[in-house]
Amino acid sequence: ATNTSALLGRYLSDATGDVTVLALSPAAVGACTTADPSDFTRLGVLMRGFKETKHIELLQIIDRVGTVIAATNPARVGTDRITAPFFLSAMAGQARVHDPRYLPDDRQIHINISVPVHDTEDQIVGVAAARISLDDIDRLIAVDTDYGSLGEYGLLWEEQGIVLSSPAHPERRFRPLAPLAP
Repeated sequence: ATNTSALLGRYLSDATGDVTVLALSPAAVGACTTADPSDFTRLGVLMRGFKETKHIELLQIIDRVGTVIAATNPARVGTDRITAPFFLSAMAGQARVHDPRYLPDDRQIHINISVPVHDTEDQIVGVAAARISLDDIDRLIAVDTDYGSLGEYGLLWEEQGIVLSSPAHPERRFRPLAPLAP
């Protein structure tokens, strides 16, 4: 369990580092400030590289008014994220991994990572964001399945006891471990 929690921590830390590199890239800054077409070309190459090598479900660059201006899924470009907690957090200057959240647009729960994009004058001009599927978390938690050959399995739950990941028993996902407080 200790090794699996460390593995999950490293995975999320590594993904945050990838989003930070994306946010610091001249292409992301340029896309948020000058909208030069060459910035979008370079940004597309960088984002596809991260998505393919790091297996991140979705990467996005969002301008200061909350509009997705670049994404690894072209259908996301032009969508509005102004009320999304990950966007608001990054626009407030916070780089972080967010709590799992249900997204009605694809009817699934995801973990978002967001990092502010700063211009040369250190003003926040946009947000670099990643979306991680809980299936990717399941892959890491599954390492604990039958680890000691005694039928044990990995399980991840949040602070209220609701199961987020249970690869050996997927029917337990989003169910509480014990009755919830009223």
